[in-house]
Amino acid sequence: MKLTKGLHFDQSALKVVGMKDMGEDVAATLGEDFHEAVREAIKNLPDDPQAPSKIKRREKRQEQDQNKRDRNLGDHALVVTFQPFQGQWVQAIACFLTKNNANDDELTKLVLEGVILLERSNYFVDAVVTDGATWNRAMWTKFGVNRTNVSAEHPSDPSRKLFFLSDFPHLVKCMRNCFVQKKLINVSILKR
Repeated sequence: MKLTKGLHFDQSALKVVGMKDMGEDVAATLGEDFHEAVREAIKNLPDDPQAPSKIKRREKRQEQDQNKRDRNLGDHALVVTFQPFQGQWVQAIACFLTKNNANDDELTKLVLEGVILLERSNYFVDAVVTDGATWNRAMWTKFGVNRTNVSAEHPSDPSRKLFFLSDFPHLVKCMRNCFVQKKLINVSILKR
């Protein structure tokens, strides 16, 4: 999942926007009156005669810091979910924020860990479903999956197979894009 980078300090709310601080829940228990008191105290601080030059230096430092942070901010999210063949529920198992796409080595390790942990929790994992992105296909290759072999030995039970499936809506989208690129279909038909 592609994300827009963003990290911003909201001075009026006294918090960083664009990053989840796991301690935020503790701050929330202090109540809005506490935060309002802090904002009011900041307003009542005495004026600093050197404030204009300090503000300019701070703004320049913040701009440099922002440029450094922008290079390191995550811009993709990887979400691992479990969905049973029977039942109407889906459970998010893990979420990861990454800089660029997770590569095939990382994906392979995450799939293995996820399958093993789910199996140890008495859930049966029979298939891994991804879209057809290059890094996902490269991960499939690490499991020995190719055009003629759509499964691998199950990491938790050698008597079972672990199948790899491509997400159907992405297959339809890829087919449409192929038809459009090869001019086998008129784009205006798709826009109706």
